[in-house]
Amino acid sequence: MFRTQFATAAAILTLGLTAANAQPSASVAGCLDLASKVKSALQTSAQSPNVDAAQTEQRYGREFCTNGYYQNGMNHYSQALKLLGGSAESASGQSTSSQS
Repeated sequence: MFRTQFATAAAILTLGLTAANAQPSASVAGCLDLASKVKSALQTSAQSPNVDAAQTEQRYGREFCTNGYYQNGMNHYSQALKLLGGSAESASGQSTSSQS
């Protein structure tokens, strides 16, 4: 099982590297783009009260994207960014007080 997950993750990374300049869409490239933004936002928002929830959303995003459910994965990554005060368009880490 670990080998399957590792092979899937490696395939996603390989495909994502070839499409690094693509706009985020419901695809491997979109997942990788948002995953990178979430990772950066988590690093810069370590003191946020929503870090645990954002990490949970990050995990769900990774799991969905790894299994080919790109739109669902991107939705979870976007939610993680919202929890950390960012958006899918900007991972600058600026705090906003609006949450859904």
